[in-house]
Amino acid sequence: MQTNKIATEITRLSLSRKVTVFVFFLTILAVGLISVGKLPLEKYPKGQDYSYIRIRTGWSSGVAEEAMQKIGLPMEEELSTVRGIQSINTRSSQSSAEVSLSFKRDTDMDVAYREVRDRMERASLRFPEGVDDYRIYKY
Repeated sequence: MQTNKIATEITRLSLSRKVTVFVFFLTILAVGLISVGKLPLEKYPKGQDYSYIRIRTGWSSGVAEEAMQKIGLPMEEELSTVRGIQSINTRSSQSSAEVSLSFKRDTDMDVAYREVRDRMERASLRFPEGVDDYRIYKY
């Protein structure tokens, strides 16, 4: 019974003072928009740590099997010695070879990134002529 009385009073106030209610609504909307604009947003929040690194090397050989033999396998051999790896996935296409490394949860990703970079320097010495520079993507 009490809530009906409050709802009736709010309705009467809204109908009798339309401009006041409209200004009150605009004020709430403006405060909300300003608040949303000031909130810091992060692409990857700190609570979500993924342990994943992907390395891609381009080569326009035209044959996926050749890219796998001459780029993918040397990359995989060198990267398999990085500490904390949970799984390795290697794939190749006509224009590139890619190795994906998944790490254990407690792995320090800064150290793992440095190790991956060092291993890729070694692996790149075994690549054939015309291979593009490798790119390391840290997730």
